Amino acid sequence: MNLIPWLLSCFLLCSPALSGVPIERNASGDLSDLIQQLESEDILVSTMAVKTLQQLDSTSIGELAQALESPLSPVIRARLELKLDALLIAILSEVDNLAVELSQLREIDSEKPIVEWLEESDDIRTRFTQLNEKLNSAGPFLAISLSGHAESSEVIDPFVERIRTRLRENIFENWSLSRAPQNQDSISAGELRWLAALSPHLAADDSDPFWKNIVEKAGVEATKDLTSFIPLRIERGRRYFLDMGDMGHDYLTRLSAEQQTLNIPENLLAEWRARNQIRLPANLDFNQTISLANWNALQGKEKLDLLLRLKAVHGDRINPTLVHVATVAADLRLRRRCAELLTLLGDSRGARIMLIDRRFGSDRLEEASRDAILRAAKNLMSTQDLAGARSLLEDLLARFPLDSEVRQTSGLIFLRLRQLPKAITEFIGCLELDPTNTTAHYNLACAYALSGDKDAAFNSLNNAFKNGYDRVDHVRNDLDLESLRSDPRFEELLKKI
Repeated sequence: MNLIPWLLSCFLLCSPALSGVPIERNASGDLSDLIQQLESEDILVSTMAVKTLQQLDSTSIGELAQALESPLSPVIRARLELKLDALLIAILSEVDNLAVELSQLREIDSEKPIVEWLEESDDIRTRFTQLNEKLNSAGPFLAISLSGHAESSEVIDPFVERIRTRLRENIFENWSLSRAPQNQDSISAGELRWLAALSPHLAADDSDPFWKNIVEKAGVEATKDLTSFIPLRIERGRRYFLDMGDMGHDYLTRLSAEQQTLNIPENLLAEWRARNQIRLPANLDFNQTISLANWNALQGKEKLDLLLRLKAVHGDRINPTLVHVATVAADLRLRRRCAELLTLLGDSRGARIMLIDRRFGSDRLEEASRDAILRAAKNLMSTQDLAGARSLLEDLLARFPLDSEVRQTSGLIFLRLRQLPKAITEFIGCLELDPTNTTAHYNLACAYALSGDKDAAFNSLNNAFKNGYDRVDHVRNDLDLESLRSDPRFEELLKKI
């Protein structure tokens, strides 16, 4: 059965915005007083107003969206957009997690009739409804957050992608119903911002006159932000161009060709273009302390050095850049190293990229790659992609056959796949290299128990306890050891701990 249409239907039942019903806003109040305070020349008043703005929670999403539809100064617009974006991204993350949970629950209980399963999933549907009410209150400004969230999110799930696509389509459809999109001259600053974020997803091609005109107008506004030298506006301008995707980058490239007439320093344009090209998040390195202007002229090792410097300063906040370079760079070694960095930073996309590429030739494999590949395999295993984890481990095991941790991880994958003879072989191999490995002794006991060899299972379990394994509650409840519990030796062994 194809789950995606069914799951999407379940989501649509909970979402007025997705099903085409006009969006209702929270009209309980507005932010006019706060906006006046933000614009105050009194530094104390404006500072307190900024603090108040930062304390707003998701109940203020509708008011923020309404305020953004009004005429605002560029700085106030940037400040309100960033606050609304932060609130929406937090909700989109919850939607992602809930969608994945829904998919996993359905896969676990795939034999149960859908109607019966739906009756038992009221809690999930209720949570979906609550989250979507909050998203709906943002109106079309949700498009901006969808763009940024999709780039930074680690979630890779077909249902999640379908939800995002449907949200974008309905945002534009609802807007089209309320006005003639051909009347582009009257598009407001607020509309232009979120339409620009939709452009790379809905434009049929770069020649589409409607979207081409949107990008041209948006490019002018984004450039004004970048040349303001005000941090909030610079962040908004960078994000503006990032959200426009390739069309935004093409605009920046054209700007470079017109540099002399625009009176913008050539090195500044080069920085903008390079940062946009490698998808560096908009809120990083405002002062350009690490120059990227000559990115395209650098060799792979030099590019990697720059990325390592960025990582040292910004940590996992540069993950969108690492994902981009790991998937599009012509230098295969640079791609692999970026995927490894992602994995070491705990981003599951690194494991996926490494699995897809599998460019770990023995002549290029470095000792430092071992940890990244091993962590990638463990990451795939934790998401139940056992086949992918095994694929990576096969490559690694062939190169590090005397690595006890690699052998143990390989055995655990085979154990979960219920390929018990292979699991036993790997655990024994691990223990020959490291006889004190309590986890390997325990997992070997599980493999023997599942195979029906109780004597060997008790022997391995006893060895685990002798070497320090002390998770008694886990032993009592582990289903892999179910066949041992009726044997008197089981309780006798536990009493010795």
